[in-house]
Amino acid sequence: MMGRNFKAPNVSDDQQWKKVEILYQGGVRFWGTQSYEKGKFPDTIDEAKAFLERNKATIQAQWDRYRSFLAEDAKRDERFAEKRRRLKPKRLGNADFKSTDH
Repeated sequence: MMGRNFKAPNVSDDQQWKKVEILYQGGVRFWGTQSYEKGKFPDTIDEAKAFLERNKATIQAQWDRYRSFLAEDAKRDERFAEKRRRLKPKRLGNADFKSTDH
């Protein structure tokens, strides 16, 4: 999944699509540039390779935060599911049902 800052190149622009592939494989998901050096995404393939090298620690930290978020989210979901399992549904007796037959 690509982030909100991703702008797809023209379909016929093979060089730009190659750059996107390099960045994506390097862990960049285009969520924002504020945490990257120089605050902008690279324009060329060579700049993309240098960008990944300069920002290796930042990219790793972003993925670590994302994995931590997913783990916390899973724990929260697990706790919620456990609470739901503990709740016993009310059993309705026959008197609680009204016949729809006339």
